[in-house]
Amino acid sequence: VPRRERSDLCEEFIEGYENEVLKDFDASAFVEELGPEASRIALFCVEGEPSACHRSLLANYLAKAMGVKVEHLRPG
Repeated sequence: VPRRERSDLCEEFIEGYENEVLKDFDASAFVEELGPEASRIALFCVEGEPSACHRSLLANYLAKAMGVKVEHLRPG
């Protein structure tokens, strides 16, 4: 399925991303590295649906780890 037509990530990809990328990801260190001026974080994606983008996995991870809200901005 072409990227922009995809509505979800496959389970194998999600599991792999969580195990390979997010497993040892330190959300606090990530935010600290951005510096005190960074009060908002934006993750950009070309997918039509947030659920079809690996960045949504990172966004949800950060939201849970940092106790913050994720807002998906969509055209229109």
